[in-house]
Amino acid sequence: MDIEKTVIPFNKPVFFRQTFLSALDDACSTSSCSFNNVLDKKKKEATECSSCYITSTITTEGRSDDITVMQLSGDGEQSHKCTNFFREKYGYERSLLTPSCTAALEMAALLLDIQPGDEVIVPSFTFVTTASSFALRGAKIVFADSEDETPNVSVSDILNKISARTKAIVIVHYAGISVDVPLILRETLHSIPVVEDCAHALDAFDKNSGDFLGKAGCLATFSFHETKNVGIGEGGLLVVNDHRLWSKARSIREKGTNLIDFKEGKVPFYTWTRLGSSYLMSEVNAAVLWMECTAALG
Repeated sequence: MDIEKTVIPFNKPVFFRQTFLSALDDACSTSSCSFNNVLDKKKKEATECSSCYITSTITTEGRSDDITVMQLSGDGEQSHKCTNFFREKYGYERSLLTPSCTAALEMAALLLDIQPGDEVIVPSFTFVTTASSFALRGAKIVFADSEDETPNVSVSDILNKISARTKAIVIVHYAGISVDVPLILRETLHSIPVVEDCAHALDAFDKNSGDFLGKAGCLATFSFHETKNVGIGEGGLLVVNDHRLWSKARSIREKGTNLIDFKEGKVPFYTWTRLGSSYLMSEVNAAVLWMECTAALG
């Protein structure tokens, strides 16, 4: 069988690339915006940019052919462009793209080593996965009531609900209105991890410090669901403010393996090391997110 030198997405037949791009063209043709022009430009850039591809060799019937292939699975150039954007614009030094905000919350529960019987305080007024992500690890969910003035969780009620079994506190900056996370940290003497659910709060500010939300807790999660201000259908972001959790976060996101360390030459073998799952955003979604962020957020 002859294999001609061509450009194809990784592990896909030769015809897939044109089929895939045609599908994108068809999907975008229904839009009233000028996305088609942007898509054409991106396709041209991808064709001309050698950094978008990796080179491999396939041997068939006694002969070798060089085939240039494109990474689609995640954690590639498009993903890195997005996380660099969040670092430069918002100061999120360590962040990982995820398939959804729910996935980022599930990662948070794994990162904090939530065990059956641990208590996790969450707002009583929130989306279900703020609680279920921790319930999946066996946590006892303790609900804290809202403030009188806003849908946000009451800091005083959170403090009243703390017990010897409290393993984590999860807050939601509802509708982008900030919860006083620094106050929670001061009152608990930084002894209980605080997770910021920022699904509503991309580009929102803390009313006290004036800084962007998502930087006070040890972890913060963001949503790029289609209902959010920046939406790509489904997508999320995990911000890891506690540097001690960074290596573990990258492993959990890669199915609990040491793949990142293996790629970086830090370990001699690629193997499973801890509980994890498939929490990568695909490069296709990351490319759309990059275009949305640069267009909507500058």
